[in-house]
Amino acid sequence: MLDRHLLEVAPGILVDHVSVLWPDVAEHKNLEKFVQGCLFEDFEYFEAPIGVSTDVMEHIPPEKVDAVLENIAKRTPECFFQISLNKSGDNDEEKYGGHLHLTVETPEWWEKTLKRHFKRLLWPIVDTKLPEAPWQPTKRWYVVTATNRDPERK
Repeated sequence: MLDRHLLEVAPGILVDHVSVLWPDVAEHKNLEKFVQGCLFEDFEYFEAPIGVSTDVMEHIPPEKVDAVLENIAKRTPECFFQISLNKSGDNDEEKYGGHLHLTVETPEWWEKTLKRHFKRLLWPIVDTKLPEAPWQPTKRWYVVTATNRDPERK
């Protein structure tokens, strides 16, 4: 069994999903592995062999992106990123008082930014064929694995 750790960056975001994705975690109330924290403040919750960040980085204020990536790189040698390249929904202004995607940049910008914190980027793609998101009618994603692991020598 995998030793799963979840870091929730905003109250209530993951709670409902945990019971669907990993019922054993929810059933056993394994909450020592489920913590809330701020990605752009130094955190020492846990280290992991690999990280997964999907639909997170575009929500980080531009001036905090480097701090977030620095913290991720300190805690895991490798992280899979799925980053939206789209503005958030048109009705976000009305519903939430502003757009939720604060850092909407090009794949080239993300590549340059990620390379400041990770040695190599593996399998970078720009994809429009990811699951439907009704709140984002035009979807573009930058998908990449960023790593600080040295390539294996044969």
